[in-house]
Amino acid sequence: MNPTRAESENSSELLCVEARPKIGVVAPRSYVDLTAFALVVFGLSGCVHAPRTPSTSQSIAPSRPEQIRTWETAANRGDASAQFNLGFAYEDGDGVPKNTAEAFKWYCRAAARGYPQAQFKVGRFYHSGQAGQTNYAEAVKWYTKAALNGVPHAQNNLGFMYRNGVGAQKDSFKAFAWFSMAARTFPDVGVTLGALYELGEGVERNDKEAFNCYLRGANRGVSEAQNSLGTAYLSGTGVQTNYAEAVSWFQKAASQGNLRAQVNLAKAYVEGLGIAKNPPEAAKWYRKAAERGFPEAERTLGFLYLTGLGVPMDPVEAFRWTSRAAEKGNIPAQYNLGRMYLAMVAAAETNAASASGITTNISNAFLWFSTAAEAGLPEAQFMTAQFYVSGKGVARSIVAAYKWATIAGKSLPQAERFSEGLKKAMSPFEVKLAERLASDFVPRRIEEPIEVKLQ
Repeated sequence: MNPTRAESENSSELLCVEARPKIGVVAPRSYVDLTAFALVVFGLSGCVHAPRTPSTSQSIAPSRPEQIRTWETAANRGDASAQFNLGFAYEDGDGVPKNTAEAFKWYCRAAARGYPQAQFKVGRFYHSGQAGQTNYAEAVKWYTKAALNGVPHAQNNLGFMYRNGVGAQKDSFKAFAWFSMAARTFPDVGVTLGALYELGEGVERNDKEAFNCYLRGANRGVSEAQNSLGTAYLSGTGVQTNYAEAVSWFQKAASQGNLRAQVNLAKAYVEGLGIAKNPPEAAKWYRKAAERGFPEAERTLGFLYLTGLGVPMDPVEAFRWTSRAAEKGNIPAQYNLGRMYLAMVAAAETNAASASGITTNISNAFLWFSTAAEAGLPEAQFMTAQFYVSGKGVARSIVAAYKWATIAGKSLPQAERFSEGLKKAMSPFEVKLAERLASDFVPRRIEEPIEVKLQ
């Protein structure tokens, strides 16, 4: 028997499954009817794990010209199921030329007649911009209608939007409630529930319940749950610390290609936690994650090449991997890259520079130190202060130097002593200005990309 359109939806359209907290942007209020919402979530608690069959439309044969004509006739008479099927055909280019605008038109007609899967589709179109332009508030409106009608994809996406303040004001309770409902159908969402329990976000903190959520997902083969379970065993969150058990779960998740787990497994091999130290094996797992573009792995692989731990020492490879991580916003990598440029400048000044072909310009060192400083790394802030004093790579400025030394001095005693020395050479006006600049400083937020996982 051929799958229904709605069943196809359940296998291909899940958007924005989260594994860890993400940063969002506060947006306009939602359209949620709070009374209806309260009725839906009444009595909802714990990590939901009983699967529930999602609603589906009637079974249909594969699209063909005759079937399209039949749907068109029924759709024009107001049949919501036919309108939805016709929308799906135009979206997919199945039996008709692909036409997003036509698909959206038929989805809207079906949604207006209360067809749940069409309501989800309309929300999805507004969410993704397929409706002509992105409109997150409209996405929330239509996701809510679909979610209240039991569409798990819509429940998951609402959880994401309320958690991150996308299209609706942040509301941790609503986020938790909608994720809980979606988790009945999608095991991956249980990882998000575990994270919410662990953080006490939208629900009272409960490490044991977080552990249970991770365990259920891990036993179902969800790699992110396996990694989170390994992390729980590593830290003793909701369970007694057990390094060997942590490594076991990291290995399972890493073998499925989970990047976080590959890095965690590599760390275990470096530190000898739950497994014998094995730097070459650590380098292997760091490389696997680095080659797929994971910044933390790229940075650490660069460090391994710099120190010769588990790999042959190779400054050029160290520079290459560190640069890749720094350019993706990895703050420690940005600081390390600044140090590398500084070392190359020093080597060039003593005629000992390697023939690597890398430009040894001290302004490059300042660029990366200042970038990491703006992101809030105290060591980079202290280095930036010293650059402003020396006037190398940047115009000399005792005010800027004092500003950065003051900020770094909150964490580093040596930076605090450095700022005290600078103060003696400054006028009262310069001191007041620098202190004002320091007090106004807000670290640049490094927003982690929101993960989109189709299921």
